[in-house]
Amino acid sequence: MEINIDDENRIVSIWCATSEKADTAVKSIQTMKQYKKYTIAVFHSGTKDLYEGTKNLLRHNKDLA
Repeated sequence: MEINIDDENRIVSIWCATSEKADTAVKSIQTMKQYKKYTIAVFHSGTKDLYEGTKNLLRHNKDLA
């Protein structure tokens, strides 16, 4: 797990690997209690290909425009 804190913008980002899913909830709650006035984003790694998923998302958004 990696926690990045941006005090200037009051953002906490928590990056979790697939193997850390069990620990994520507990650590996220602890972090949220500590940073009550911050926006907290929790990111979980996926199992699908990032390149293909991003390409398809961008193509879909372009088709909507």
